Amino acid sequence: MKRIQSGFTLLELVIVIGVIGVLVGISGLGAFVASQQRSRDARRKADIETFRQALELYRSTNGRYPVYTGSTVSGALYNALTAGAGGPYLNTTSYPRDPQTTKNYYYYSVGVAATYNICALLERPGAGEPACAAPADDCNSVGTTSCNYGQTQP
Repeated sequence: MKRIQSGFTLLELVIVIGVIGVLVGISGLGAFVASQQRSRDARRKADIETFRQALELYRSTNGRYPVYTGSTVSGALYNALTAGAGGPYLNTTSYPRDPQTTKNYYYYSVGVAATYNICALLERPGAGEPACAAPADDCNSVGTTSCNYGQTQP
């Protein structure tokens, strides 16, 4: 009598599981990258708020904001906020830096430092986000990408 066997071979099961794994991996990778971008953007917004608070402390002590016609926050603004008159307003070890090393925050004071703009380049800007109001900005150290998020005071 002939014996009839039904079912799948081990090789067929391994191939199907592999294909399913690849499909899940591809769809999960996009979600993972998007969540990392959203996380870095949240950090940028928090850093801008940290700068805003430090700049307000600077202004309450000195009667004006630091005067700069436009620069990244790593130069003269760093000196003003970490070692400036009446400071420090920010700790040098926790000074906000963009989570990606190829991007910068941008600071621009207006007039006699009566107001300022501080800006960042978000990877996933949302609708209704406040735009950078600086007249010329460069948030990308490897190119000339304009900032797309900013805070203006007052």
